[in-house]
Amino acid sequence: MPKDAAVEEFAGLVRALKARDGRSYEALGRRLSVSASTIHRYCSGATVPEEFAVADRLALLCGADEEERVPGVTASGGTPETAQNLPQLAQSWA
Repeated sequence: MPKDAAVEEFAGLVRALKARDGRSYEALGRRLSVSASTIHRYCSGATVPEEFAVADRLALLCGADEEERVPGVTASGGTPETAQNLPQLAQSWA
């Protein structure tokens, strides 16, 4: 999967989780110990987390069940390739 496609897939998954939860960027950021701007950048595809743990904590916070939290599989049906590529994608943004 090309970098841009993987980033867009990740951003779409984060947007779906945020929409499902209904919290603001600020409220989610506070709960995850990141800024509201960081959550917004994840949702827009401007950046991705450096570690999958951040994405997993976001999924858990937004009510994802165990099946949805399997690496790369979220409420919107992400692919394992997205999760596997997350560290490389983050590195490429650096």
